[in-house]
Amino acid sequence: MAAIRAGLLNQGLGQFHGLNYYKNINYQGRYPNQDGGFESQSESDSDDSSEGSRIVQRQSQNYAENIASLEKRRILMAKKNEFIEKTEKTLKILDTFIVLLGISGTIAANIESEMYYRNNNSDNDYSTHIRGSVSITTIILLVMIAVHASLDYKITKEKREAPEEDVPDFFFSHNFWIMIVELILNAVHCPPWVHKVFVSEQLGGTLTVSINEVCAAIMLLRVYLLVKLFRYYTKWTSSHSKKICETYGAQANWLFSVKSILKIQPFYILIPLILISIIIFSVSTRIFERHFALSNSSQDYSYIWNSAWLVMLTMTTVGYGDFFPRTHIGRFIIVLSCIWGIFIISMMIVTLSNFILFTNEEDRSFEYIKKVKALKASKRFARLYVKKQLEQYLYYRKCKHDPNINLVMEEMNLLIKFYIKKFKDYRHDALFSDLSAAEMLTVLNERISMQIFTIRKHLNLALKIHENLHVAIVSQNKIKENLDSSIKHIQDLRRITNFIS
Repeated sequence: MAAIRAGLLNQGLGQFHGLNYYKNINYQGRYPNQDGGFESQSESDSDDSSEGSRIVQRQSQNYAENIASLEKRRILMAKKNEFIEKTEKTLKILDTFIVLLGISGTIAANIESEMYYRNNNSDNDYSTHIRGSVSITTIILLVMIAVHASLDYKITKEKREAPEEDVPDFFFSHNFWIMIVELILNAVHCPPWVHKVFVSEQLGGTLTVSINEVCAAIMLLRVYLLVKLFRYYTKWTSSHSKKICETYGAQANWLFSVKSILKIQPFYILIPLILISIIIFSVSTRIFERHFALSNSSQDYSYIWNSAWLVMLTMTTVGYGDFFPRTHIGRFIIVLSCIWGIFIISMMIVTLSNFILFTNEEDRSFEYIKKVKALKASKRFARLYVKKQLEQYLYYRKCKHDPNINLVMEEMNLLIKFYIKKFKDYRHDALFSDLSAAEMLTVLNERISMQIFTIRKHLNLALKIHENLHVAIVSQNKIKENLDSSIKHIQDLRRITNFIS
């Protein structure tokens, strides 16, 4: 009886050791002749319940591990997105200062170059101070460009689909080579106390140009920095637009922003682009042509308007011939302006062509109005046809003995044929036929797009419902498992009690 009491005690504490802990007590070995059927049935039920419990427990454990891994991934993605967002904000501020420093340095360098030219290629304290400020802004600009490249590389590294994805080191990435090109291009400037004049005999004349003028002309290439602003200050590169682009496998960068603006509002880019191009080419042409053409009053490039006139005529491929470049560098700049002007003019032609094109709604309205007008015209010629037929009949009845009746009848027949022909033509134009293939495809595309959007919305809702149901099912299974264990535990206790009694 002591062994039985120990078994009862262990069974009573089974909830602390497992649901089938009492199986470890060898009742059959100690009491082989007492209620063997109960022992066999209890062992079979316990095996089944134990196997079911292990399956449910394994499923619950797998689900818990999946939930934990998903939660961990969600946290990592949230941290990564937060890092990318903060870095993007830093890049926005950094690029804004890069543009301000680059453009202000270019303007200051060209102002100093003009002062140096008007002072007969000699500097003064004011021009020295301007060169010093340009040097300081250039150094800061170069540091910011290097920092920008480093941060941009970090963003590229963080945007990997998987941590195992291979990303080249910074010194072997495209960010590094872009940084090198930008550093070389933006490092060009004329520091203080540097004086050098280049003299060249060419094309029957002498070209004299100073080093600060050459640097000022090269610094005009810094205008490309304005493109950086399209990455941050347009609606096409906002955070919402970036998420949409990622959904469709595109990148919401500055190029996407420029293309979008050219698609929707092309004049917002083309007009400033034309004005900036005229300024850049005219200033650079004037720098290399004004010294060479001093002896010829008709080719006086000391005024910026003359070089701007030359650039505008070249970009539009008009070429009156009243102004033309006379130096090698000037000719090279004008050739570049001609090529660039052809590109700009072609963009203007495409823009104007798209501007006058009908939209789908306008095209449908136009076709409907045209058919209505054709229907009215067909009715008018139908009335004229009937009227002329009656006039012909009445005239024939009244003047059938007239010797000129054949001539009059022939004229009336010609008019009748003309009226019937016009009636048929307008009647054909007024027929409301079925939609054309292009219109049918357009309508079908619109309907399919709306249906796809609705289906996607319903699928997202169904996925959420499926996740909630899965969580509810797992919870119900756990509750059912606990209830089954409790019931079996109570039944086993009753059987043991009956066995003892």
